[in-house]
Amino acid sequence: MKNITIAYTSAPIFSNNMGCNALTYGSLEVLSEASQKLGTAFEYYLVGNSSNSIVPLELKAHSIRFIDQLPDLGIKGLLRCAYRRNYRQVKRYAKELSTANVFLDNAWGDSFSDIYGPARFESVLRNFNYALKRDKPLILLPQTIGPFKSEKVRSQAREILKNAAAVFVRDPLSSQCAKELVPALDIFETIDVAMFMPYIKREIYDKKGLVVGLNPSGLLWCGGYTGQNQFGLKEDYKTVIRDIIRWLLTLRDVTIELIGHDIRGPSAGNSTDDYYICKLLQQEFPQCSVGPFFYSPVEAKSYISGLDMLIGSRMHCCIAAYSSGVPVFPLAYSRKFRGLFDEKLDYGYLSNLDTDDSHLTLANLEVFVSKLPQIKAEFTNRQMVLSHYKLELVENLSLVMNELLK
Repeated sequence: MKNITIAYTSAPIFSNNMGCNALTYGSLEVLSEASQKLGTAFEYYLVGNSSNSIVPLELKAHSIRFIDQLPDLGIKGLLRCAYRRNYRQVKRYAKELSTANVFLDNAWGDSFSDIYGPARFESVLRNFNYALKRDKPLILLPQTIGPFKSEKVRSQAREILKNAAAVFVRDPLSSQCAKELVPALDIFETIDVAMFMPYIKREIYDKKGLVVGLNPSGLLWCGGYTGQNQFGLKEDYKTVIRDIIRWLLTLRDVTIELIGHDIRGPSAGNSTDDYYICKLLQQEFPQCSVGPFFYSPVEAKSYISGLDMLIGSRMHCCIAAYSSGVPVFPLAYSRKFRGLFDEKLDYGYLSNLDTDDSHLTLANLEVFVSKLPQIKAEFTNRQMVLSHYKLELVENLSLVMNELLK
C-alpha cells in the first residue's frame, strides 16, 4: 500500500487544555501502530495548530504538517481572507487538504454534543461537513456521542453518523446514544485514546507519607461557560473543593499538590484556568503546593504518574492518572465520566457532582482512601485490560483504513 495522507481535524498539539492535546498524542500512537500493521507510512495534516509551530520532540517520529484552520473559500471566507490578507495561505491549505486520502476527527473528545452550547457543536459540525462535502471518507475516532438537548442538533448528529465511513466511541453510553439515532449503525466501541499516550514514570525518592494530587477545574469554578452553574451541579463547586482540602488536611502524613490540567496563563485573563485556581487555593490553604505549569500532555501525565492518588475534575487529568497506574477519584460533572469510568472500566470510585452534595462526595472519598491499597493492587489487571483495548483498536482501525483505501 502506498503512503497514506491523513487530514486530522480537531487535532490540537498546543492547546492550553492538556486533555485535548492528549487525545491527539494518543491517536498518533495508535495510528503509528496501525501504519506498521498495514505496512505503509502515514503522513499527517494536523488542523487547529499554528502553521509556524515546531513539532514537539515527542512527535518527531511522525511526518506532521500543521494547518491553522480549515479553509473557507465561500463568500464569508473570502471576505475574511481580504480582511486578514491571507488568501494565498488559505488557498494553499485547501490544495494540501485535497490530497488527503482520509479525514479523521474526534470532536475534542466530548463535543459531539450540545452540553457546552450550540457554538461548540457548530465547530464540530463544520469539521465533519468539510470532509463529507468533498467526498472524503470521514472516520470518527473514539469519542463521546451525546447527550443532545436540541432536536435540531440531534438531527444534524444523525446525518453525520449516517454518512461517516466508520464510527468509534469510547463508552457504552455513547454506543447506546448513537444506536438510538441510527439503529443500523455499525459502531466500534473502544476506549479513550489518551489512555495510550506514552509517558515517563516519575519516581519520588524522598517521599514522606501519602502524596495526593487535587485537580480543580477552572471551568467548574466559574460556573461553566455561562457562569450560571451550566452543568447543573448539586452544590457550589467551590464549596466542594474547599471541603475536600479541609478533609485531606485532617489526615496524617498527607502532602497535597494542586494540579492544573487546563492551563491558559495570564494572557487569557485567567478565564477557566485550572492553574490560576490552584494559585488561589494555595493562598487560602498554604499547606498545599502547586504542581508545574505543563507544556505538553506527556509532561502532565509523567508528573501525575508519581502521585499516590489523584482527585480530578478534568476527565483527561483523571485518565492520565488511571492509565499510569495511579488510583483516581473523579469528580464527574457530565455523562462522559460515568460512561468511561463506570460503564466501560467498571471502576466504581467517583462522585457525580450533578447528584452528590459535598457531604456525599466526602463520604465516597473517605471510602476510596480507606481502600487505597486494594485499589492500587487492582491496577495491574486494569492496565492489562487497557493493553487489550489498544490491540483491538489498532486491529479495527487497520481493517477500516485498509478497506477504505485499497
